Amino acid sequence: MKFSRIIALLLSLAVIFAFASCTKGGDGKTSTEAGTKDPSVATTENGGNTEPGPGDETTEEPMPPEPEDVDLSTVEWTSASGPDGYEIKKNQQVSLGNGSYKFDKSLVVTPGAGEAEASAVEIVYELTDTYFAFTTIAGVDDSANGTVEFLVYSDGELTARTGAMSHGEFMYLQAEVFGCSEVKLVVTNSDGDNAGDVAVWAAPTLFAGMDFTKYEAKLPLDIDYNIDELEWKSVKCLHDAEKGAPFIDKNEGGGLLSMGNSFFVTEKGVWMHPFLGAEEEAYAEIVIDLTKQKVSKFTAAFGLSDEYVGTCNGYGGIVMPERRSVRVAFLVDGREVESHDFVNSVKLGTTIIDLEGASEFTIRLYNYDGTHTCDATVVSGGFTD
Repeated sequence: MKFSRIIALLLSLAVIFAFASCTKGGDGKTSTEAGTKDPSVATTENGGNTEPGPGDETTEEPMPPEPEDVDLSTVEWTSASGPDGYEIKKNQQVSLGNGSYKFDKSLVVTPGAGEAEASAVEIVYELTDTYFAFTTIAGVDDSANGTVEFLVYSDGELTARTGAMSHGEFMYLQAEVFGCSEVKLVVTNSDGDNAGDVAVWAAPTLFAGMDFTKYEAKLPLDIDYNIDELEWKSVKCLHDAEKGAPFIDKNEGGGLLSMGNSFFVTEKGVWMHPFLGAEEEAYAEIVIDLTKQKVSKFTAAFGLSDEYVGTCNGYGGIVMPERRSVRVAFLVDGREVESHDFVNSVKLGTTIIDLEGASEFTIRLYNYDGTHTCDATVVSGGFTD
């Protein structure tokens, strides 16, 4: 009996130890089944707690979609207003700069008659997303021959302005809109007369990121001879008094010729500067002989030189505190056939001039208001057979 009791006691102890070995780890801590974790204690390989326990669950809010660039020629504006007879056309095919640029999408605006402010046509867009910039190529449609001005307001603040724009002129215009809730696009007739005023906001776009569309500067026509390749009969210019000639191919400091806030940069062309004084004497000019090389057309892009512009801070028509004002005129056999005025502007002018049968062609730069503040101007182009 005593022996049987001992055997029973030993068996009981064996069962107890076996049960303990199934429920205790080698380090004395409680274990769970293989491949599972205690839901109240989440661990990583380095032992750090990373997962919530019961009752600590969190739900992540879905990220809002990133805003996309907006082509304003294809969407509805919030509001539009103007004088009697104003007109706005969306998603129109247009041509600017004597055919330099053709666009499939645009806003085409016809301002009203009367004083410039009274003629204004305003297009307002309320912004529900965040955008960095508004950009456009602004100008008068090639089919028209009027004068207009473009202005951009961001939350009521003027952030871009072209100054007066006429046929053949255009500008790459950029305005900051970051953090704004409203953008307003305004066109006026500029000079009180709305005859031939067909204003174009070409490719008007709100950019959600910093990657803006880039446009390559172009001449209206391909050329066979640059300005400096035909014989010059005479020259008159403020700089280089010894030779009396404008700078050919390179700017005064030896760099590239640049205009339009670096929108148009070239190695070919002339850099001209008028004299100080009355209009009849305050000019620079190049007279080119056409008798030895017959040509049919002259084409060019021209504007105030970027050498003295610096940054525009978004203002298309204000390039520096001092006033810069020139008139670029073109004469055929001594008769003026076309002229363009630039007043503190980074706009670009373009021209195509018929030279059939002509013997002399003149490019003249006037300091037309008697002031003289860095009126350096670039003319890039040439002749076609």
